[in-house]
Amino acid sequence: MGFGIQIIRTTIHEDSWTETLDLLNCFLDIIHDTSGRYDLPDESLRRMVIIMSHYLVEIMFWDTINKYLVFKNDPILKESYKKFKQSSFSKVIKIIPQEYTGVPFDFSVEPFQSLKILIKNRNLLIHNNSTEMIGTAEAAFHSAIKCSQKIWKHFFPNDSFRYEEWIKGIDLKSTTFQQSYNKLRTHNEK
Repeated sequence: MGFGIQIIRTTIHEDSWTETLDLLNCFLDIIHDTSGRYDLPDESLRRMVIIMSHYLVEIMFWDTINKYLVFKNDPILKESYKKFKQSSFSKVIKIIPQEYTGVPFDFSVEPFQSLKILIKNRNLLIHNNSTEMIGTAEAAFHSAIKCSQKIWKHFFPNDSFRYEEWIKGIDLKSTTFQQSYNKLRTHNEK
């Protein structure tokens, strides 16, 4: 049994981020399993990993914002939060960091560069039923974890990443979702 399948059955989770992390890990274990014991469509699992990787980042973002608001205990920030609650993730991820900390996320560098592509890809998969970028599931997962780390550190620079223990067993590959996306895109254009 792979790491993801084992941990998902034996671990009490802290919250939805750790549950999603373990489920993603489990899906990747099934995708990489060569024993033939799982009769599941690989393409569907890859699609779910991409969608849920986006969800992992979104969970981290909103959870971190909520903790930041409690930490700051600033009525002005809490009031501004109300206007953002109904906005799309792709919009607020660009506005809230600047408004709350005075420093925006830099989408020209990793891991936020990959997040832009992950958001675009998730939207294609959900709204257009696209299968174009299915092969990038593992890179999406790894980029989502790296984004989660950066989001936390952006708002709590003096604290260690709150899920450090949860990601210790995960081999975070150096290939980013952006690199994987570009490689597949170039391959598909030939």
